[in-house]
Amino acid sequence: LATETGIAVRLFANSQTFANSVVVMGTTEISGPAAMQIMLPSANNQTRKASVTIQDSAVIRSTTQDGFALYTYSAGNSLSDVAVNISGGQFYGWVGYSAAPVTVTETVNVTGGIFADCTVHSYADPATVQTNNYSVTGGNFASKPSAICVPDGYVIAANKNGSYSVVSELSYIQD
Repeated sequence: LATETGIAVRLFANSQTFANSVVVMGTTEISGPAAMQIMLPSANNQTRKASVTIQDSAVIRSTTQDGFALYTYSAGNSLSDVAVNISGGQFYGWVGYSAAPVTVTETVNVTGGIFADCTVHSYADPATVQTNNYSVTGGNFASKPSAICVPDGYVIAANKNGSYSVVSELSYIQD
């Protein structure tokens, strides 16, 4: 699935009752200037439901320099019922969360994946976030992930090839 302009896959979270969901798996490739977006379109601070799951060997690719492979954006709706689960796949472009002022972040679980020329980044202001639902506990990253995304008990480890991995503190051995 590819587009030369705009966003290749835009998931509108427009229901308080039903979750709009997308599962990307197998060898699916999604590409565009912004490959995937979860959009909460209203500014009324109500909760909206949505989920994205990316697994296996899926490829999510931004076709522009410094473009987004995947990101969430709210025009003012609450992100508390939005979930992003990444257990595999390859990402080319930024992966960004809470691209709007929020007090409760969306739920983000990253347990694997290759973030080839990007990182996982939160735009949420740690000073205003009351509930942080980020959990990056695995993956290989070209750039250092945001510390706000890594829970207690895990560390961002610098690899010899210049990349970063998120690993358990218990298994981390520093050179």
